[in-house]
Amino acid sequence: MVDAAAQAEALKEAMAGWGALVEIVLAHSNDELQAIRAAYEAAYGTKLIDDIKSECSGAFEDALCGLLYTPAECDAFFLGKAIEGAGTDEEVIIQHLCHRSSDELDAVEAAYEAMFGKTLKDAIEGDCPGDAKTLFLALVNNRRIEEAPTEEVMGPICETLYEAGENKWGTDEKTFIDILTTREPSFIAELDMEYGRRYGKTLQAIAEEETGGVVGKCLDAMLSEHDGFYAYLIKQSMEGAGSDDDKLVRILTSRRNKLTAINTAFMDKYTESISRRVKSETSGDLKKLCLRGGGQYRLRLPSF
Repeated sequence: MVDAAAQAEALKEAMAGWGALVEIVLAHSNDELQAIRAAYEAAYGTKLIDDIKSECSGAFEDALCGLLYTPAECDAFFLGKAIEGAGTDEEVIIQHLCHRSSDELDAVEAAYEAMFGKTLKDAIEGDCPGDAKTLFLALVNNRRIEEAPTEEVMGPICETLYEAGENKWGTDEKTFIDILTTREPSFIAELDMEYGRRYGKTLQAIAEEETGGVVGKCLDAMLSEHDGFYAYLIKQSMEGAGSDDDKLVRILTSRRNKLTAINTAFMDKYTESISRRVKSETSGDLKKLCLRGGGQYRLRLPSF
């Protein structure tokens, strides 16, 4: 068991030298880091993450905070950055809501309210426009229907979606939203395959052809296979001249407990590991944060 008080003291001493702080953070699991955060606040009367925010900035700050937060807090943190600032980054909201289970959404909602003093629903209501607001609120309202993905269950749903999309002049986006936002990601994956077997084209292909704007992007994300979707976002963050460190850090930290599977998808798609790409695109302590660590909830990039 970790000596949380001793590690809290070590973190306090390491504030002036980020290299040491990185090593301490990466040496502990997320559960251990929560105990250390509590010990730090008890010993010094300030929050560890607040002290880190006061001493650093940019992608490095986001990486450290992302590792120290619980998974739900991590999503809430990045959603807050997307909503609470000047303007709203709808793509970030999509990336942090569309592939979350019912339990994960409940945890994110609670974390957001604790962090920002308002509900995620209220934040979206006040800052997101039009169709994006409708779709995001449908996700956050989290009215998931619990049903098994059997042919008997999925058949009528596929027919409804066919009538709302391919067999209709002008797509009925509301029907797509109502159905997809009230099912778990695992059910949607099965539904996409069943639709393809029945009509010769996947729901994702239909969404890409028949919808557009924020709604189209959100439906496409919901219908994308989880690991491939985040593998694509990681690759996208490192394309062109230089890398988008903010996006890279956001995806790596928020999906850190699923990176082994995402790395497999990355290798299948792009014939190299995430770590190999990251090594060529980042430097210094940020590179350490991206490439070091292990355990269930620490940032972990397989090196093969």
